[in-house]
Parts: sequence; C-alpha cells; structure tokens
Amino acid sequence: MPPDDTDSLDTRTLHGLRLTLDHLPVGVGVFTLDGVPMYLNRPFVELYQMHEWADADTLPTRNFRDLLETDFFEGWKIDPERYMDEVLATVRSGRTLENLIEQGDRIIRVHNQLIAGAYLLSTHEDVTARVLAERQVTYLALHDPLTGLLNRAGFVSGLKEIIKRKASGGQSFGIVSLDLDHFKDVNDLYGHMAGDAVLQATGARITAALGPEDFSGRLGGDEFILVIGSDQQPSSVNLIASRLQAELCQPVAFEGRALQVGASIGVALYPRDGTDRKTLISNADMALYRAKREGRGRACMFDPAMDEHARERRLGFDRREPADPLAPQTSSPVVERAQSM
Repeated sequence: MPPDDTDSLDTRTLHGLRLTLDHLPVGVGVFTLDGVPMYLNRPFVELYQMHEWADADTLPTRNFRDLLETDFFEGWKIDPERYMDEVLATVRSGRTLENLIEQGDRIIRVHNQLIAGAYLLSTHEDVTARVLAERQVTYLALHDPLTGLLNRAGFVSGLKEIIKRKASGGQSFGIVSLDLDHFKDVNDLYGHMAGDAVLQATGARITAALGPEDFSGRLGGDEFILVIGSDQQPSSVNLIASRLQAELCQPVAFEGRALQVGASIGVALYPRDGTDRKTLISNADMALYRAKREGRGRACMFDPAMDEHARERRLGFDRREPADPLAPQTSSPVVERAQSM
C-alpha cells in the first residue's frame, strides 16, 4: 500500500523506486550470482508468469538451476544451462552480455551486467513484433516476392560468399543460367496471371530440385540462376540440369488449362570457367545463349571458344557504322545480361 506522511523518507523513497520500476516497459530482475532472485519488477513477473514471485518480501530461495528441473524453460531454442554459464562467465569478466532468446513463439532481448561486484542485473524485453518486422524487411530486400527465390541482390551476396569459401578450400561449384522457353507465348495468349502461375511453379520446382549446398535466384522476367554447391563437378551440375529440364517441361495447371513451357540452360564451373562472379555469370549466360541458338530445350556447358566467338561478334558489331547516328545501340542479350549483374 502507498506510504503515508508518518512513513520515513527511506520508506517513501523505496516505494517510489518500486513504483517506477513496476512501470518500466522492460522486465528487471536482480539476482545473486547463484541465481537466487533478490528483486523482480512487475513486467518481469508478467513476462514469465511468475506471479508467486511477485512479492519482493517473499521471494523464494530457489535459484536458476532449480528451475531446470521444472518446465520453466520449455520452448527455449537454446540450452538454458549453457546460456547461464555464458552469462556468469561474461559478467564476471567485467563485460555485459546481450542476447536475443527465442522462447516458443516469443523473442526476448536480454541484457545482463554485474552490479556492486556481486549481483546480476538482468533486463528482459519482448521484442517479437519488432524483430519479426525487421526480419520481414530483410527477407523482402533479398527475395523475389513472386517465387520466394533470392532476388538479384540476394543471389549476388550468396555467390560472393560461396566464391570466398570455395577459394579458401580449393573446391569447385557449378553455376546454372536458365531461361524458360515459350514463356512469352503463355503471357501473350493467357495473360500475366498465367505467366505468374508459371513463374511460381518454376520457383517451386527449382527449389525442390536443389540440394542442401545449393541456392537459386530469379533475376527478373523468366531468367533464373542457380548455384550448385557440391564439389563433385561437373557431375552434380549435370544431374541438376537434367532434373530441371525434365521437371520444367511438365504442364502447369491454370484455370483449367495446362500451360506448357520448357527450359534452356547454360552451365559454367568455378574455378575452371572463372573465379569472380561477373565472369562466371557471363560465361554461364554465353552457354545459355548457345543452348537457345541450337534450338532451345537444351543444356550447354561453357567452352572457351564461346567467349572467343562472342568477342568476334562484338568486334564486328563495333566496326559497323550505324545507319542512324541517333538510334540507340543494343548489345547482344548475353553481354547485356552479364553487365546488369
């Protein structure tokens, strides 16, 4: 109950302090280094449903490790005993420790520090909504919303990482450039909703074909790109390419229709066909261009002769005088797509 005028200044001060702590937006707990609670504010009690601990004058003498024998830590995504050992080791060294702890469907930000050389001050805040919103923003920044595959930025980030990792281990991987055949026909005949259905089905089929070391992205339109992370090359990338061609020619059901497309595929290998992302993507695209020139529905492996042929084509193009000096000049599809990465 609130203090009256006959209470001492210390009593009124203590009541004011408790009142203030009970109205903070975070849970505050003070513990001995053995894990025995000395004080818990009301948000802490409510956060963990510890109402039997609500009265600071009757706090139990059970410590943290006693709670391990109960269901108190049910739902934690980390080992609570190992976590507490880390907390104690950190604060005893004079440092603070902050963690995001997932507990069931909640995410709690916990900050621990040593006070007065003998007590643990632990603050707890439910940041579930904020963290999930941040994760959604990050996800959308790196993923294509239509297919759920990585977008250009997400794929490039992943490609940089695997190049770094494979270079340090002296290993290889494959990169696959893939375009859908006859996708424009689907859009023209049945509309963009039909096209979107085909793209979504393509994304799902690509994902189903990949292994744990692989990842894929949609660069835009009907352009897809994959990394086949296995070191067993070219056998792994050839197996995936064959699987994709078999899967992607299967009809896609849309409003009672069976929409039919296929896939043309170009393949390049790291480090044989390039050691940087731009070269690898460009060479996979050259192989894709060859597959499309040879009649679509094919998979082609990059060959250095393709690069020489492309250079000759570009040189021949550059030497020609444009009929209209003001007319926009376009590069070959392969070069244009590689530059855009």
